[in-house]
Amino acid sequence: MDAQIPVADGEEAGSGLVEAALEISRKRTQMMEQMRKALETGDEKQALSLARLLVGLGQTPAVMVITALLPVILV
Repeated sequence: MDAQIPVADGEEAGSGLVEAALEISRKRTQMMEQMRKALETGDEKQALSLARLLVGLGQTPAVMVITALLPVILV
């Protein structure tokens, strides 16, 4: 990483850190757009999967079981 460590006089971190933060923001924005489209098309399974990724839950075995049962639960 090419970021610089701030010094005592308040110097800001290098642009590498800012670029990394912007890239994370772009990826999360793209995921939220995909989630919105999934909700608009009625694809609750995809929307829920994306929501889990956005909040950091990922795909644990318990989550995978709930996802598999989701169509039955929603009926």
